[in-house]
Amino acid sequence: MAHERDNATRPMSGGPFGNFLKKLSILRDIYMDEKGFSKVRIAIVTARNAPAHARVIHTLRAWGTPADEAHFVGIFGNRPIGTACRIRP
Repeated sequence: MAHERDNATRPMSGGPFGNFLKKLSILRDIYMDEKGFSKVRIAIVTARNAPAHARVIHTLRAWGTPADEAHFVGIFGNRPIGTACRIRP
């Protein structure tokens, strides 16, 4: 947790997931309507929780890949997603 706290504002490296997310974000933009809604929605589900969630949010913003939903289920274990907190980055 100390590592995550110390690096909260330092975006993670892209890697295969980052490349996929960037392409998905482009697709999301292609289907964006004039009201700012897209047929393509991006949801992030991660086992991270506070304070590690901050790095995920900073990374998504730095990559220019906004998520429509983010679920940080670290403290909830393997429960259904509906029990996790939802935030909008």
